[in-house]
Amino acid sequence: MLQGVGRNRAAIEQFRRSTEVLALDLDSQASLAEALLIDGKPDEAKTHLDSAIDLSSTAAAADELALYLAPATRDYARALKALQNPKIQMREDNRAPLKAAFEAMISQDPAAKARAIQLLRALPSDAQGRLATSMLGALGAHGDALRNIETKTADRISAAGNWLFLPAMRPVLDDPAFPAFAQRFGLMRYWKATHTKPDVCSTAGPPAFCRMI
Repeated sequence: MLQGVGRNRAAIEQFRRSTEVLALDLDSQASLAEALLIDGKPDEAKTHLDSAIDLSSTAAAADELALYLAPATRDYARALKALQNPKIQMREDNRAPLKAAFEAMISQDPAAKARAIQLLRALPSDAQGRLATSMLGALGAHGDALRNIETKTADRISAAGNWLFLPAMRPVLDDPAFPAFAQRFGLMRYWKATHTKPDVCSTAGPPAFCRMI
């Protein structure tokens, strides 16, 4: 929940407790690693990332985690390499759009970005999960990314709100449509009622919505 309202630093302490209680749980280790990566602590994250890989029973654990964490690391070259592993567990219809998205983010070519957006938009709704949604946001399709999050939340996918504050989604927070979305989503009400702000509001060049809290 803390990550879903943009309070990743507070979430880190909860994830630390989780790994203390469930040290041999893959999800606990991976969640703490991601939170540390979002907070800009890759060296500390590596310990927990290595633990998550060791605890995984899949043959392509390192590549699967690299893909999962791409919205947090924004290491699209590493994600593109991971995508080439035929052993990763992924829907086949996701591979080509994600490949196009990673390549477009690496090249920063406007035409390549536009093509990748169209490929991602063409995916069926149930294939537009965390990775596809965050790439839409990174590529500039902010409205699509926000609609996906709203749809997934309505479908009771509880973690969908967390996608908003992944580093890859940072441009979406600057979109003029975001304050209205945050109001409708209950985020503004939460921040005002708890006298808190998302972590992004304490960074250099914070989004405009921070002044509305």
